[in-house]
Amino acid sequence: MKTKLLLLFFISACSFCLLSCSNDDKAPADANDNFITSATLSVGGKTYEAVIANNEITITVPYTVSLSGATVDLKYTQSAKILPDPTSITDWDNERIFRVTSYNGDENQYTYRVIKDDIRQEGDVALSNASEITAFAESGVTIIKGNLTIGTDDGEDIEKITELSKLKQVEGNIVIKNSYKGNDLTGLDNLTSIGGLYIGNKNIPSTSPLYQVSLEALTTVTGNVMICNNETKWIMTKRLADVGGNIVINSSNLQSIQMEMLSKVTGNFNIQSDTDEDGDGVPELGGTMVSLILPELTSVGDTLSANYLASLKSIDLEKLKSAGAILFETLPLTFETINLPAIQTVEGDLNISSSTTKIAIGSIINRNETLTSFGGFSKLQKVGGTLTLANFINVMQLPSLTSIAELGGYYLFHLDKAKTELDFSKTSFLKQGDNDCELRISYTPITKIIGKATMNCKLNLDQFYLKNALPDLEGIETINNFRIFVDSNYATAFESKTFNIKKVIGNLYINGGLNYDGVTTNLIQLMNFPNLESVGGYFYLANSNISAPNLTTVGGQFLLKNNLTEFNLNKLETVGLSSSAQDVSNNEPNISSSEPAFYIQDMNTTILKIPVLKEVGEKGLTIDIGGKSSTVTELSCPKLETVDGNITIMGGLNPITRFLNKSLTTLSFPLLVKAASVTIENLNILNNFTDFAPLFTNNIMEDGKWIVTKCAYNPTYQNMKNGQYTQP
Repeated sequence: MKTKLLLLFFISACSFCLLSCSNDDKAPADANDNFITSATLSVGGKTYEAVIANNEITITVPYTVSLSGATVDLKYTQSAKILPDPTSITDWDNERIFRVTSYNGDENQYTYRVIKDDIRQEGDVALSNASEITAFAESGVTIIKGNLTIGTDDGEDIEKITELSKLKQVEGNIVIKNSYKGNDLTGLDNLTSIGGLYIGNKNIPSTSPLYQVSLEALTTVTGNVMICNNETKWIMTKRLADVGGNIVINSSNLQSIQMEMLSKVTGNFNIQSDTDEDGDGVPELGGTMVSLILPELTSVGDTLSANYLASLKSIDLEKLKSAGAILFETLPLTFETINLPAIQTVEGDLNISSSTTKIAIGSIINRNETLTSFGGFSKLQKVGGTLTLANFINVMQLPSLTSIAELGGYYLFHLDKAKTELDFSKTSFLKQGDNDCELRISYTPITKIIGKATMNCKLNLDQFYLKNALPDLEGIETINNFRIFVDSNYATAFESKTFNIKKVIGNLYINGGLNYDGVTTNLIQLMNFPNLESVGGYFYLANSNISAPNLTTVGGQFLLKNNLTEFNLNKLETVGLSSSAQDVSNNEPNISSSEPAFYIQDMNTTILKIPVLKEVGEKGLTIDIGGKSSTVTELSCPKLETVDGNITIMGGLNPITRFLNKSLTTLSFPLLVKAASVTIENLNILNNFTDFAPLFTNNIMEDGKWIVTKCAYNPTYQNMKNGQYTQP
């Protein structure tokens, strides 16, 4: 029995093996495959091919196409099975999973999805009337790959553009013409990206009654936004983050700007609300905007400006770090607060100034009295242009300068109560083109200026309040240019001021007095420069006495004028020898271009002596010792050897004889061997010219170059050649 059972089992096993071999011989060639090879969606008579990649089936159709009634033809491995069956599906809008099982039983999954795409219009689109707007809307276009112009300058009116709500993107500019009569831009609400927006321009503002410009879905502008329309009150782009060009907003009725997400403007950002109600061509402040708040703005590539905003009270730019320039030049008299706590870099000018108004009676000028401090600026590191603060008469504290590493200029004007110090000890000064950095302080009672030993800048104390005295200079030994000019309307005289500067590379200008109705008053009695050794350019001093006991050279002109009673120039050796020195008339329009190299006028003293002066340049030497109070009896230059130009010595100007010098008896030039010419006049009692003899004995002086008139003795050229130097 057991033997029979074993035999039966063996026969069954062999039969099974033979059957299996028979089935393998019948398996298809693709028995191991389980792939979807293509997919095509058909609807409305159109077909759309799928993209199959990484087991994803993606079919893209216009977003306006309904997939109701659509069918999808899926091609897959012939021997495989697919679930669910595509022929059983009626909803092709939604994502789904297809499972493809091979003949041999291996499964492969595919994800199907449909993407609703935009409809693109190539080239520019111009919609000049309502019917064209309707026709365009029916096309279903969502992206214009060109410009969009709405309306014309003088054609058929367009009342609304609501039918354009399908638009998502305009790659070129949107231009709104005057024939558009809508009050807002409803219809462009879904735009997320545009090339630019133009509503009028600076020269020809739009006349469209666009009270509100609102593009609330807009996030990006690759070009410019220009809104120049005096009807516009409200501007809202709440999602706009990036503008690749300029923003220009100009409306005399501007009330509000809401750009909560604006972060970057590559070009200019200019806001103005100027008007000309009286028609005189002079812009006046307009609009009703109270505050400028841009909470996310971090950078403006070119100039940020807000001007002629009559009602503006505050500016808050909490995150602004950098700008090409910042110009708030015409803030209203009622402006109250400004806050730029994050600002670090301004490549050009930074100007915060109030506008002014003039009252005809007494020519009184009103300036801002409401701003009392400048908020922020503690992180400011660079101003490549000029930092200007002007016309805020109740500001007492200025922004700290200790964080500023680079500065192109600094101008303070009418900060009447800012009695404070300026610290430039850590600042590097930048040129603006060919011009040196200038520190200019006007009508601002700065008490001290702290600097480096070498200051590569100009220091201009212009129209200074002398009732608060001049500021002290601490740590400064060398400076490019130094200028002091006193405003007589705010001045009270004081005895002296000392500056410990050693060297002025360029020009030194001081006007320390007042000339009123022909009467000159010295408001700075003595300018004391105990350490000054050289002035490379010109040195102009008027209405103040001078003490510079260590001054040895003035490279350009040295002009001493008006009410001089004393000076100490005991080491001065050369004047006017620098060929690169500027002429003083180049910078001072009230000074004649014919001024000599060395000019002394109105010295009210008895003895006028320049003890070691050796040489004067080609512009010559002029000494005027006339004047109604002249008491000079002796004029002496005991070391003077060479004057490359003319020597002119006069005792006043004819014909006002009562002002002529009647006291000079001694003219001492014992070492003089060279002069281009000599003119001596109006010295009533002078009769001795012996010290000029070497000019004749050495044949230096030419005929016609020696002129003496209206002196006690008037020797001619021939008299001097003959040795007749004194009155016979």
